[in-house]
Amino acid sequence: MCDITPRSGSIIVLVTPDADSRRPGPTQPLELGWQSTQFDPDGTCIRTFVPELANVPTPWIHSPWTAPPMELASVGVMLGNTYPEPLIDHDFARVRVIAAYKATHRSGTG
Repeated sequence: MCDITPRSGSIIVLVTPDADSRRPGPTQPLELGWQSTQFDPDGTCIRTFVPELANVPTPWIHSPWTAPPMELASVGVMLGNTYPEPLIDHDFARVRVIAAYKATHRSGTG
């Protein structure tokens, strides 16, 4: 079951109401992939709200762009056609945002 109600505010403010040690902060930005696997391990919410991914096997439901193209094609998903290619490299962006947070903190402007 996918009950979005308790977490609907977390989508807007980008934090979850659950107590976890990976809460975003000055040097710990939100890790959407990690939170997705922790709080929706089987991809129930993803399958419910992103119907294009409903049949994607669980190992790739949180990052379908990492699945073998033939695996996606077998369930009707074509990256860049029926489902978009990733817009951002989250690992690269995370490194940049941590550096920016630290620079802002050191300069006293944050």
